[in-house]
Amino acid sequence: IHYQNYTYRILSSSFTYNSRGSYLNFAYFNVEQRNRVLYIDFLYDIPVSSQWQSDGHLYPIQIAQYGLSHWSRLELNSKKQQNKIYKFERLHPKENNYCSSWHRMKDEILLSNTYIHFTISSNSSLHFHFFNNNIELVCSTKTIHDLETLTKKIIQLKGSPRQVNRYMLIDIEKLMQKTPFFRHDFIKIQICGDTQSSVDQLIIGNQTLYDQQAFYSATRWLLNNQDLQTGCWFIHVQRNYAHHTHYHLRNPWCSAMAQGQAASLLVRLYSLTNNKEHLLAIRRAIQPLWSSNLTRAYFNNRFVWLEEYPLESATKGLFVLNGCLYALIGIIDANTIDYQPYLSELINQ
Repeated sequence: IHYQNYTYRILSSSFTYNSRGSYLNFAYFNVEQRNRVLYIDFLYDIPVSSQWQSDGHLYPIQIAQYGLSHWSRLELNSKKQQNKIYKFERLHPKENNYCSSWHRMKDEILLSNTYIHFTISSNSSLHFHFFNNNIELVCSTKTIHDLETLTKKIIQLKGSPRQVNRYMLIDIEKLMQKTPFFRHDFIKIQICGDTQSSVDQLIIGNQTLYDQQAFYSATRWLLNNQDLQTGCWFIHVQRNYAHHTHYHLRNPWCSAMAQGQAASLLVRLYSLTNNKEHLLAIRRAIQPLWSSNLTRAYFNNRFVWLEEYPLESATKGLFVLNGCLYALIGIIDANTIDYQPYLSELINQ
């Protein structure tokens, strides 16, 4: 459905939800392209959000949705034939030169297919030059003293050696704040560094690999940043409500929507790994939804409401419907793979 410059997808009446399958219609979500996503983080390869903080922060809801969208795309595209994939086994500078010669891809490539995956060593920079658009994108694990220009942008990677999983079209659009004029382009590639520098297994155009790694990047961040005592992914950015000055979020705050969608994502990870640590993370994620008022308010002072934006007082609430529903789906997903009577009771409320 198209309405006021927006497209809305309605789930078919024949749609059957599966806690291990696609997450609703998220296969059609493109989290990376959202205006409120500044760029993809240079360490964790996850979206950096500008919501309520212009210089950006790692927002658990955005990260969980990023993982869910890529998981769902894997499900959607599993039977589709991929576009052409390009591979370079190993790139390194010339022995007596700071940089290698340029490797030009012989075929013109769709920019919508510029998914890249590679392993880069320390003190290395990998340069991609887009011939038609006259754009250069540099992924670097060393300090580059070249100044960025209107046509050259540097992605200062953190950590090395490390695997890198990025979508160059998004990097160009976010870092240059414009859409490339030519949608097809020739790309040439160069590595610079010292004699120990290298790039291994450079793969361009493999969307399945990109979706897999994006899914794992989101789950890895969630597993590493969960508060082990409360189960929350606390948010330290304060949200303002215009003239509604009497609304005050808790500081820091724990969003029921973040907890629910993170749980849904980790349920899908657990379906792959059967790892007990992942199951424990799911249980912790659900804990604030049923065992405390960290994320709860009471509608009409009676009915439990899972708050996307929990206020300081549990007797007051904003009662955002979609946040409550996404939290509820997370509880249902968790209960599907780890049945608990108290969760069934909460669902039935």
